[in-house]
Amino acid sequence: MNEFIQTLNGKDFKSIYVVGDLHGAFSLLMNKLISINFDFEQALLHKDLKYKAP
Repeated sequence: MNEFIQTLNGKDFKSIYVVGDLHGAFSLLMNKLISINFDFEQALLHKDLKYKAP
């Protein structure tokens, strides 16, 4: 199986969010999530972190 594919049980999380195309704005995303008290323990946040050339 592909090392980048993972199966998760959605029932294990209160909420699931998928974020893509961050284009180097990961720190901005994390700062915003922290500012709104995002619950990292109860929600799954999947991020597209693949590096792409500018």
